[in-house]
Amino acid sequence: MKKNYLKFSLLIVAAMLGFSCEKDLEVIPELKVNSVKLDFTSSGESKDLKIESNTDWIINTIAEDDWVTVDAAEGTGNATVKVISAKNNKAEARTTTLTVIVKGMEPVKVSVAQAAPGKDDVAIVFTDKALKDRLLVTWTGDVTDPAYIGNIPNRVDSDVDGEISIKEAALVTKLNITSTNPDATKIKDVSELSYFTALEDLNCSNNALVALDVTANVALKT
Repeated sequence: MKKNYLKFSLLIVAAMLGFSCEKDLEVIPELKVNSVKLDFTSSGESKDLKIESNTDWIINTIAEDDWVTVDAAEGTGNATVKVISAKNNKAEARTTTLTVIVKGMEPVKVSVAQAAPGKDDVAIVFTDKALKDRLLVTWTGDVTDPAYIGNIPNRVDSDVDGEISIKEAALVTKLNITSTNPDATKIKDVSELSYFTALEDLNCSNNALVALDVTANVALKT
């Protein structure tokens, strides 16, 4: 009986020691970032966010603020994550927040701000989407000239960002937005051609224009 009691006591002690060891092995989560504020220029760029951790982490972004992305939304341990901002074509500065999360710790919030563009870098807001769509695929010169074919800077959208800025419009001297495709949406409103102040040659035939006001296009010849 005494032997059985002794064995039972030893088992209890062993179990307690095992439990104590498991407690000692529990990882206390850690999380640090190299900066809680990232400032971006209006032209768009990438910056490094350095994460120091001894466990799994995730980065949450705000869905509607899709102008900021990260090249890794989750990971384990130490890492360098690239935070990338798109070009700001809006007239004002903008801000958002990245949230770095580690289970069992208070989340770390990283404030992200992007400067407003200069006046001439602001994207033109078009009344007629058909005009914008046509300009995005339009060349600024004679498309029959081999020198223009495939030459990105000679597109109206010279930086190919899907927007036409005031600066880009002011550089155009020749513009052909005539509609030759019967299935293409006809342009009805060309009010924003007023931004094309250097325009000398314009062809906008075969569209559905209600009016054509070229008083702002003082350089226009044909």
